[in-house]
Amino acid sequence: GPQQPLGAPGVDAIGSFVDAGGSALFLIDKHQVSPESPMMYPVFTGLEGFLEARGVGTDAGVVLDYGSNSRISMGQQGSFNVVRPYPLWPIAVRGDPHPTTRDLSGLSLGGGTILTVTDTAVQRIWVTTELGAIQAAGGIIMPDALLEPDRNNFQTLTVAVALDPNAADDDEPSGTGDDSATGGRMIVIGDVDFLQEQFLQANPQNLVFTLNAVDWLAQDEALIGIRSKLRTPPVLAFTSEFQRVALKWGNLVGVPLLFILLGLVRVTGRRRRAETRWKGAPA
Repeated sequence: GPQQPLGAPGVDAIGSFVDAGGSALFLIDKHQVSPESPMMYPVFTGLEGFLEARGVGTDAGVVLDYGSNSRISMGQQGSFNVVRPYPLWPIAVRGDPHPTTRDLSGLSLGGGTILTVTDTAVQRIWVTTELGAIQAAGGIIMPDALLEPDRNNFQTLTVAVALDPNAADDDEPSGTGDDSATGGRMIVIGDVDFLQEQFLQANPQNLVFTLNAVDWLAQDEALIGIRSKLRTPPVLAFTSEFQRVALKWGNLVGVPLLFILLGLVRVTGRRRRAETRWKGAPA
């Protein structure tokens, strides 16, 4: 992510480019991991005012998702490798329908920045589940030290948006129908880390979405429909930890137990039929 804010000349140049019809992809990271301690601290990108003027706000907090997230290894404990969910690495789900997310189911993030939408022309293309939450900047990021969530504050949060101010049809999800609108297409993603190798390997849909975004920004969407069919199975999203645990143990214990019960029923039935035949046989 950014190490220092972009200066005014750079912001003005970007604004002139977009206003003249140029398209742009913004990867916004409003926080950095502290090199001295396992904490995140907020950073200023310099693009806050530019994005706010176009209906996209950025929050200094860090997004969490307790319903859809990556699982990380906590190392060996005895002979077992302990794996646990890590809400600070959310797997976003599709929001508003958009060409870039066609046939995709999830975008794996490495600590996302929350985006707020203040213009109806802006589409929320990736969001958290209803179990999304906000951690204030400066909070501890160690998996085993995260604070218990306040379930009263769960909400759906936006982590990626798209804007096409030149869409001419009111019925188009990305447009406003205002023929006087000017400017190029924009996609804003509240994360930089999702393009790192570990996230691309864990979720190939990250790369597919990025290529789709480039095609959409270039107004060359012919390959999106073909590329999006080459995807991994959809990510399972749970509304509670109980559902996750129930599915896990149901697969590990429930399915084998079901086969055992079926076997016992068959053996018992066969034994009863054999006894019936012997009892009915002439002496």
